[in-house]
Amino acid sequence: MNKYESYQKTIVNKRIIFLFVTEWTKSYLLKTFSISLFFHGRIILAVVIK
Repeated sequence: MNKYESYQKTIVNKRIIFLFVTEWTKSYLLKTFSISLFFHGRIILAVVIK
């Protein structure tokens, strides 16, 4: 029973870590993507205006 309980705990911990990592990656990618979009948009606008 003790082994089973520790096994369940490790599964829960891994799931929490996985969720945390995926959320962090999502937010990080969104931030970098929006920043790059912002800069590329400014470059495109500058080219169009010139």
